[in-house]
Amino acid sequence: MYARQWCHVGEIGRKFGASKSTVYKQLAEYGIPRHHSGTRQRIMIPKETLKHMHVNEQKSAAQIARELNCSEGTIWRKLKHYGIQARGRHLGKILTRDKLEQLYGRQNTSTKRLGEMFNCHPGTINTYLRKFGIPIRRGYSSPEYEEKRRLRKLA
Repeated sequence: MYARQWCHVGEIGRKFGASKSTVYKQLAEYGIPRHHSGTRQRIMIPKETLKHMHVNEQKSAAQIARELNCSEGTIWRKLKHYGIQARGRHLGKILTRDKLEQLYGRQNTSTKRLGEMFNCHPGTINTYLRKFGIPIRRGYSSPEYEEKRRLRKLA
């Protein structure tokens, strides 16, 4: 997958339930040379195709990247290169403070799920939470969970 199809180590890891570092270790173990910056095959995306997918079909950069088997960063660079306006600003019209308070605050919907609902990245949801002054729930990496993790390891 890595050598012949130029799949990213993250994609390979997700497919087999392994971390990126595990995939890199396996590549080294089997003597598969790593790709280096600038060696990846160039992705040729015609302007018309990209514009149709992003503007007409209303697909996000992440959705387009998955379909075209490339990175989201590649899509953003191509959009900028072609002068295609990003659609991300549309959320301000549909994601109001009240709606966000109800879904995130009262219904306990995760930022990941909200991102799926509004076709955006969970980080964008966090940006709106901060913008509206809505307290962000603590994640698994917060200090409150340190004791739980420590006890789980001991068990």
